[in-house]
Amino acid sequence: MQPQTKALRALYFAQIAMRQARTGAELLDANPDLEDLLYHCIATGVVTSYARPFGDNLGVSKLNRRFSKFDDLNQQELHDVLLRSRDTIYAHKDVINEGELLPDDEARVKAQKVLIDISATGESTWRVVQPHLPRGLAKRIAELCLYQEDRMNSATKDMARYLSRGKAYSPGIYVLDEDFP
Repeated sequence: MQPQTKALRALYFAQIAMRQARTGAELLDANPDLEDLLYHCIATGVVTSYARPFGDNLGVSKLNRRFSKFDDLNQQELHDVLLRSRDTIYAHKDVINEGELLPDDEARVKAQKVLIDISATGESTWRVVQPHLPRGLAKRIAELCLYQEDRMNSATKDMARYLSRGKAYSPGIYVLDEDFP
């Protein structure tokens, strides 16, 4: 596969990841009172989907660095937090470094605890307080994903036009690197 075709393929895969992350973030934003386990499950999908195109992927090129750079400082900070939290909170358990991403000291202390409840009968239950990014971020994450989708879609169109210059295609479905470009 040619380098430019690989880059185009990476953009297509990245757009799917952004749509997945945006859809999950919109769901979280519309349902702020979700039970903690369900919230954490969906947030894990949001963060890992968002971060996927920016990591090392086998068989798919890494995205161009321009998609990790933002003129808007708030977007840049959120992007960076999402990538760091993927590695420390959501895809891996990094109790040493996850605290730096949590909103306050109380959240940092809680995230380290396993709570064990022993009843009068001697039965016990337990619960791990899982750290997660503040619930209020869901709307901002959805907006960031939409911004990224727009940038990626524009780059995809430009690249596809460039790669297919001088060729005519009839309406139909084509397979990248087989019959397109």
